Amino acid sequence: MFSEAVTPVAPVAPVAPVAVVGPSSGCGSHRRCTSLEPNEWLAPGEWLTSPSDRYIAVLQANYLEVLETASLRTRWVTPAKAGIHAGDLTAAHVARGSLQLETGAGGGGPWIEHLPHQRSVKVRFTITATRGGGDARMPQGVQLSEFLLWRAGKPVQPTASNVSCGSGVGPSYQGPRNAVDGNLRTKWWVSSEPNVTLAMDFSHLPHDGPFLFGFTTGDDMPSRDPVQWLLEASLDGVSWVELHRQDTNFATPTSRFAMTQLFDLTQKWAGLLSPHGERRSAPSTAAALPVAMVLTDLGALTLKQRSAFHSREPVSSDSPGMAIC
Repeated sequence: MFSEAVTPVAPVAPVAPVAVVGPSSGCGSHRRCTSLEPNEWLAPGEWLTSPSDRYIAVLQANYLEVLETASLRTRWVTPAKAGIHAGDLTAAHVARGSLQLETGAGGGGPWIEHLPHQRSVKVRFTITATRGGGDARMPQGVQLSEFLLWRAGKPVQPTASNVSCGSGVGPSYQGPRNAVDGNLRTKWWVSSEPNVTLAMDFSHLPHDGPFLFGFTTGDDMPSRDPVQWLLEASLDGVSWVELHRQDTNFATPTSRFAMTQLFDLTQKWAGLLSPHGERRSAPSTAAALPVAMVLTDLGALTLKQRSAFHSREPVSSDSPGMAIC
């Protein structure tokens, strides 16, 4: 359900009813939304919510802003535009790959705001050798505490529901999600070795980096530490790009809960996420895909292509409360 911390949020000034040109999203006022889908229009006083409820994006009377839900502090706001005054904005929507803010008479609109595009990236980290050498008769397995992907000096977390391990056997409480839970005191461990793969989906990645990769060691058994690996990424899960390969034994720290050095992936990752790279992987459909505006858990508004138009149930004007869509 909707976070109670968001309840006091309202437009900065009373907003008279306006005629919304497209289908109203009802976001915030009648349903919880983490995105503004194609063909939806956000009306003044409506808002988006980040998946973790940490941020909201509210269309105010004369600007769009992102707020921290706990403190209501402004994290981001559309730049001021000459001629835009309180009450001028009538709606926000995505058109021709950009955020478009509609204005009433005399507002000088429409007002175009360019937002970064998201790319959903699949990543697989295959451990090809451990410090223990992989005795087939008595395998000790593979373990690590945290897989680390850093962007612009901060760790990036993959979608938790899309973390898996294609092979290997281990206890459920030491499953693959432990490798990306942000907790050094948990670990991912499987008894099989080598060639064990950790698969992840990263759904909120803009183009800009830098992108760095590393991992932290587990709580025991240094013999289980990865010393050789292959890191790959894909936009479609079919064509994979090699990001980093370690074919000789790396000096993984023998200390427990220790982080390796961070390996620079910026050049290869930028090539993967570039518009040119995307056209190579999907030449016939990329231009036709609809675009949604998404509020991420980093407090960023980004644009993300959809594989199909997403529809919601119609919003009743007399709906008394809020519902999860």
